[in-house]
Amino acid sequence: MLFEDNIPYSTLKTLLIVLGTLGMMCTTTRFKYSAKRVALIFFLYLSYVAASSASIITFLGYPFYLRVFPFTISVPAIVLVFKLAKDQPAKAVFIYTTQILISSYASATVTLINTAINGTELTDFFMRFMFYALVILLEYRFLRRPFLWFTEVTNSGWLVLALIPCSLLAFSVTLASYPIPYTQNPTNVVYIYLLSAV
Repeated sequence: MLFEDNIPYSTLKTLLIVLGTLGMMCTTTRFKYSAKRVALIFFLYLSYVAASSASIITFLGYPFYLRVFPFTISVPAIVLVFKLAKDQPAKAVFIYTTQILISSYASATVTLINTAINGTELTDFFMRFMFYALVILLEYRFLRRPFLWFTEVTNSGWLVLALIPCSLLAFSVTLASYPIPYTQNPTNVVYIYLLSAV
């Protein structure tokens, strides 16, 4: 269930997804500013996300929102975290877009599971919260140190690597939102998960 008619919950769900994705991005990033400054900038960004998402859903509908979120939410997040971090551009695009892609698949999976069990907004929120909390904890505990070491010693090839998650994200968003949302198109759901296997 997309709960597209419930605009307050759709906005809250979007904030949870964006906050979780930012948390995932932060686990594999070294920032050049203090935690307080980064938190303030993220707060301002989340305020923008809430206002723009609620406006798009209200005036243009949820299907349109699904089609444009990479441009209204994902691209600004990539630029924002890049400006705050110490990564080179191609490396940043690879790291952040990969996290956004994982988050997009997780969000779609939670929606499909919640629809299958005829869940409510509460079950939807709880599953999303638990996923992001678990992934952020696991990434920080087990992935952060080896990943930061690997990215420090690897200085070339990031541009080619960055094309992979960018292409997959664009293709998966297209499959998920055209011609109708993925929750109403079981065939495209199969294609989306086959794409994730690739």
